[in-house]
Amino acid sequence: MNVSFGSTVFGTKADKKGSCMKLAFYLEKENEGKGENEKRHFFSHSSDQVSVEEVIKSIDANKRKLGKKDSKYFLLNISPSQKELRFISKGQEEKFLMAYTRNLMNKYAENFRKGLQGEDLMYFAKFEENRYDKKTKEPKPGLNYHVHVIISRRDLQQRYKLSPVTNHINSKKGVIRGGFNRNNFRQASQELFDQMTGYSRKVEDSFNFQNEARKQRVADWLENKREAEAKEKEAVNKTPDLNPSSPEAPSMLWNLLLPTVDQDSFYEFDEEEMIRKKKKKRDIGR
Repeated sequence: MNVSFGSTVFGTKADKKGSCMKLAFYLEKENEGKGENEKRHFFSHSSDQVSVEEVIKSIDANKRKLGKKDSKYFLLNISPSQKELRFISKGQEEKFLMAYTRNLMNKYAENFRKGLQGEDLMYFAKFEENRYDKKTKEPKPGLNYHVHVIISRRDLQQRYKLSPVTNHINSKKGVIRGGFNRNNFRQASQELFDQMTGYSRKVEDSFNFQNEARKQRVADWLENKREAEAKEKEAVNKTPDLNPSSPEAPSMLWNLLLPTVDQDSFYEFDEEEMIRKKKKKRDIGR
């Protein structure tokens, strides 16, 4: 189970400070060319069918005391693995993921530690059947059911500002109290799926195990990088050991006092000097 925040289309830093209209209409993409009875609608915590117009109107209006630079909404992506999807009864994927999403939004609300539940949030979710290849734009093979959730920054009563991307975790002091622990939320998403389905997850497939393994790989990489940089710095700054007791000292001092002469040049000079002297003797004898 993979849960993430942001959009691969609009980016994690997409402009969420204005209307959610572009995002909401984008999530209608699988309804294109379908009849009214074939279309899938958004759903909320209490309703199975919500129109895209109602989604936009509700999210855009729920922004009391939010400044121009504040995000007005967030996008949550719920993506079960193909192995997990195969564990769901065939033909029940949409029904199951709707129930799962509502239960997960309870976990989402609880993570803020403000005594909230999913029913206290304003959110609208959309079930999707396909994923598309970025290059060919064709549907990817296999089971690809997933859910996107547009979540208002404010709760329904507009009492709290709720951000799942804050760096604060369980803060008890300062302006921001509570915060949001994304790692706990990701682990909770797996545990919830397992509880609802009876899925037996291997330890190595759990988020906590994989997260610790990733952190260890990063730690190992950083340690290797530090060691390599230290060796490089040591090589650059290394100076000859001129201590008289050092076994290398005599040869080093000799080389410093009397640089090595190019032997070929030395012998070439001797030969020329001998020829010059012989020529001088012959001139004297004449």
